[in-house]
Amino acid sequence: MNLGTTVIRKISETGCQIRDAQLARAALPPLRRLSDLVQAMEEHRRLSARLLAGDARDELRRQQLAQSIGDIQSRTRPLAAEWERATTDWRLLRRAVDSRALEPQQAEAWHDALLATYRDGLRTLEQLDGRLARRVDDLRREQCRNLGGGRAAAELPCG
Repeated sequence: MNLGTTVIRKISETGCQIRDAQLARAALPPLRRLSDLVQAMEEHRRLSARLLAGDARDELRRQQLAQSIGDIQSRTRPLAAEWERATTDWRLLRRAVDSRALEPQQAEAWHDALLATYRDGLRTLEQLDGRLARRVDDLRREQCRNLGGGRAAAELPCG
């Protein structure tokens, strides 16, 4: 095998690795949805506490948030037992608040536990996203080194 063939093979392999890492990063929209879920859950917790304390002024907004949380959960399916448990717990919490079967402190504790699960998932996804971004950058630099300049290297962000 000559040097040219070796370099082309190496460049091709690195290009495939870059593409794979980019595809992996593109598969992380759950990161945004999980962030939206945490925000909605925090507001739902606040409005549930008001409702359970007898203030139903924001009941429509609380119901809208509950629907939004359910929608986000149905579109975000990480393969984790914690996620399935949290989804089930959310449904139970929602029913308990809707029927006003909880004391405000109970609802607060339940919301807090769910938020902790979601925040843990969010941190995990953020860490994964950061590692993938660094890997894409490393692979691009490697490909630029392998190209050694020239037209193909100029088309890459070799900075």
